[in-house]
Amino acid sequence: MKEFYTQFFLINLKDYYNLGIDLRINILLLVTLPIVLLLWIAFHLVRSNTFLVVKRLSRRGAASAESAKTLRELGLFDKRILKLMLSGDGQITKIVKRVGKKEYSYEEYTALDKKELKKERVDFEEARFYLNTEQQTRIDKIQARYEVRPIHTALMCVFIFVAFVCAMLLMPEILTGLDWLVGAAKGLFAK
Repeated sequence: MKEFYTQFFLINLKDYYNLGIDLRINILLLVTLPIVLLLWIAFHLVRSNTFLVVKRLSRRGAASAESAKTLRELGLFDKRILKLMLSGDGQITKIVKRVGKKEYSYEEYTALDKKELKKERVDFEEARFYLNTEQQTRIDKIQARYEVRPIHTALMCVFIFVAFVCAMLLMPEILTGLDWLVGAAKGLFAK
């Protein structure tokens, strides 16, 4: 066990002549792994919530302010991430509009004082949402391709984990090859 630990976790770049940086590369990979997994899960949540709200608004025919629906009517009131997304100024707010929200032109937006652009507190009990029909091509694209199932996310997390483990196990060979390439490049430019 100690040999395995020494061989795969104590790999230091300073042990390679041409790399010479004091960095334990596999420890860095171990720290990076949970960050990458959490980012993937967050990406999944954003995509799945975008898909849900667009699909349900489209199904209910909410294509204008007059036919707008509340999150409760859509069955999405308990989705906290969706509420966070809809209260900001992200990509989803270009597709899903809120009745009564002030829209700014580019010139108006740049002329505003940053204090005036404070994040507005949205009352999600009363707020009504509809699809921006000017973005119909994006709406169609989301409905056709964005459905994300939890099984896809789980499989991708397993794939990411396996890729990290393979990278860690192959790290001595990868670093040896990289050391050779850096040495060859140094030799080529030294002449």
